[in-house]
Formats: sequence, structure tokens, C-alpha cells
Amino acid sequence: MLLLALLASAAALQCAPVARRRETALRLAPRHVLEAEFAAKATDGLMDLEAAKSTKQIAAELAGGNLDYEELEELWGPGSRDVDGFVGVCRAVDDFFEKDGIEEVPLTDEPEGATVGERLRRGEVVLRVENACTLDDCNFLYGKCTETFEKYRAFHGRPPTNGRGRFAVADSEAFDFDVVSNAEAVFLNVLDALDAKMPDIYDQLFAPGVDWVARQPTTGPRSNQMDRPRPDESLSQRCPTLRDLYMAGELEWSEGEPAMNLYEAPGLFGAHKDHMALTVLVPLTAPSAFAGGGTGFWGPASSSASADGSNPDGDAVVVTPSAGDALVFGGDVTHGGMLITAGRRSVLVASFSTRTPDSPPDRTYGLQPAPAEAAGSLRRNW
Repeated sequence: MLLLALLASAAALQCAPVARRRETALRLAPRHVLEAEFAAKATDGLMDLEAAKSTKQIAAELAGGNLDYEELEELWGPGSRDVDGFVGVCRAVDDFFEKDGIEEVPLTDEPEGATVGERLRRGEVVLRVENACTLDDCNFLYGKCTETFEKYRAFHGRPPTNGRGRFAVADSEAFDFDVVSNAEAVFLNVLDALDAKMPDIYDQLFAPGVDWVARQPTTGPRSNQMDRPRPDESLSQRCPTLRDLYMAGELEWSEGEPAMNLYEAPGLFGAHKDHMALTVLVPLTAPSAFAGGGTGFWGPASSSASADGSNPDGDAVVVTPSAGDALVFGGDVTHGGMLITAGRRSVLVASFSTRTPDSPPDRTYGLQPAPAEAAGSLRRNW
């Protein structure tokens, strides 16, 4: 009990609101680098505050005047920390600094998450990643989505249900290789930005560990299965970043995703939750192309009103980013495509988690060609 009292974990960090500093003295290292530094300086698996002051990132911020000793002592807390606690403090220090090109959109007045990864997991923020793709990329993907939309309108002889057509990017009957390649480049741009500037997202939502299940969305078909299979422990060494997980095929995707949605008036996507660790949504059309619309988000208190998010309380926080700016959010966040009253709106979207032994096979292909028996997952919603 005494040891438990002394150890402060990353999850226990509670940071007082701070004004964001403009520039960090040293870019935050990946987790495996922080773990190696901890191993070099820790004693019997624990590190005290004095040893932490000599570690590379913390020493650089102290020397640069970006972090004072009182702030560090408040973050560190009493006693010594284990490796997770040390990594958590490093993440919290890094969180003091603005991340060029990434904006946090708060969904609650008093977020409890100490780092951005925790805030995403708790559904307290949405991230806006600037310039995930160029306007030329947006126009290309939107043009191809429009062609497919019109093809299926002619095939069905009617407008789509709820004014929304939805098409899996990997569906070879809907799109060609150029579309798949372009969509993949957009997706990787977002993952690279998150890996470089907010590596805590990987640690909180994707990294293997005995607590992996507890770090997954609290709603969804498998959320109550605390004994469900976990990702292999070696995955954090083989795939220490989001990009690595994608390239190695170690992600599980929402059915039929990545996908492109196209809305025409009166088009909408009702309030719901994605139930996956993370969702990336990239608008392909500028706000001037439609009236109404945008993506509505409800904070944690409103999102808890129903497991599937269909009956949120209160008003939504509506975000309407520029074409090519990505929105990133967690799987417990209630959200929806707001009604458009004129024009057309299109988005590229993908929701995903770490692949596990019980991941449905037809949800592990992503943008890769799926075998014939998995073709049913490449649905076209009309």
C-alpha cells in the first residue's frame, strides 16, 4: 500500500490550466526513447524529482525558461514515479506548448485530461489539423465522389436516403487506384502530424498494455468485455507510431471505412458515436459550397445520455473547418453531420482502433484490396 501511495501514474496527472507557450525548447521524444532514458536514470524501477530534472526534455525546458521549478514540482507530485508516471509528466510538460497547425476545440469548460491524449479519450476536445491536404487534393476527391454519387443516383432512380451517399474508398466498383492513393496520402498526412506533435495520442488510445481495454471507448459492441483479447505486447516495439500501425496493417476500421460521404440538401447524418479509438474527418468542400452543415459535437455530459449517441442533450458545438483541414476526435464523442439546406458537402472519414485477435476480418483491410468474401463490408449507403 505504501508503494502504491508513492507511485503517481500518468492517469493521475491533473494539470491546472496554463497559458500556452509559443515554442518548446526540445521536441518531445517518442515513448520508447523516454522509456530508455527512464531506464538509464531510474533506481529500482523508480525515478525521483531530482533525477527527472536531469532528463533531456525537462532539463531543456527548465534551462530555456519555458518551465519553472514550481510548475514541475506540481506536475510531479510527492514521491517517486514509475515509467508510466515519468512519461506522463513529459507529455504534460509538452502539452504546455502550442502545436503549430493543430488547434484544440474544447467540448467542456473544465477538461480533466492532463494531456491531449487523455482529453481525446474522455471526449473533452476535438482537434483541428490544418492543411491535411491541398485544395487540389480536395477537388480531385470531391470530383470523383460526385461522379460516383451521380452514377448511383441514376442506378437507383432516386435521391439518397437522408440526402447522403456514402462510399468505401477501397470499393473498386466505386473508385479507381488514383482515388485510393490520394486518400491514403491525406490520411497519412494527419497521422504524421499527430505522431510528430502529439505522440501521447498513440500512448493513450493505441499502445498495447494490460490497461489497453480500459483505454478504449466505453460504448460499443465490445466495450463491456473486459476480458477481450488485447493487442500483442510486442506491437509497441514493432509499431511505435500511428503511421507504423497503419503501414503494418495493425488497425481495425469501422465498417466500410475509410469512406467518402456526400450530402445534398436536405442532407444530414444523425447524432451517433463511432465506438473506435479515433476518427479522422477531412472536409473536401469549402463552407461556401453549402448552407447549414458542419459537424456537430456534444460534450461528455451530453454524450453520456445514450450509449449510441442518438439522443444527446443540449446544443451541439458546430465546427465547420476549411476544406482540407482535418477534425480528429475520440470514439465516445457524440457527433453528427448537421443538416445542409442548400448546396453540397463532402467529407473523407475513417474511424479506427488497434487491431486485436478478435477484430472482424472484414474490418482489417482499410484501403487495401479486400478478398471477395469481404466485399460485403464495402457498403454503399444510399
